Amino acid sequence: MTKEELLKREYKTEVYPIETDDGNTSWGAKIPELPGCGAGGDTPEEALKNLEDAKIAWISFAYDENRKIPSPKKPNKYSGKFTLRIPKSLHRDLAAAAEEEEESLNKYVMFLLTKGLYKSQSDKQDKKEIKNSYHIYMNTVKQESKENWGIDLQDDNSDDFEKRISLDMFDRFKKGKLTNKEQRRSIRSGNY
Repeated sequence: MTKEELLKREYKTEVYPIETDDGNTSWGAKIPELPGCGAGGDTPEEALKNLEDAKIAWISFAYDENRKIPSPKKPNKYSGKFTLRIPKSLHRDLAAAAEEEEESLNKYVMFLLTKGLYKSQSDKQDKKEIKNSYHIYMNTVKQESKENWGIDLQDDNSDDFEKRISLDMFDRFKKGKLTNKEQRRSIRSGNY
């Protein structure tokens, strides 16, 4: 396949908002099938335009270096229907809740599924932000411990964040409610 033919291929793109430190929103865009192929802009349109330039550069480089260029994935065809077997008691409870909300069972279950899906995605993003804040906080604590008390805390390069902190402390850290004593104790015990 020629470079020109490869450049004409249509890839799925994803556009997403990026909150900046000053409270503004920028936009990012990426092509999942082309690892590292992404771009940004002040508007979704600008991000997509910049992504097209990034795609050209990505494919051109890969082609010139004789690297494998993934084919675009074919979109799945979804009918909007699927069959789900559930216990009779759950069916009864869902029907009762839908009736109470004055909705059809179908609309009510769709609402619950949508709510659960987006809550899950939001929780994952929250965990990622908390993890980043936590690592920044711990690096500050390590630096201050060394400067102020001469204590050199070991570097912990482990990404196994949730195993290193109890759920209770994780929850209180998330809410910013760890006391200084708890912070020192968790650092000494390695449960941070």
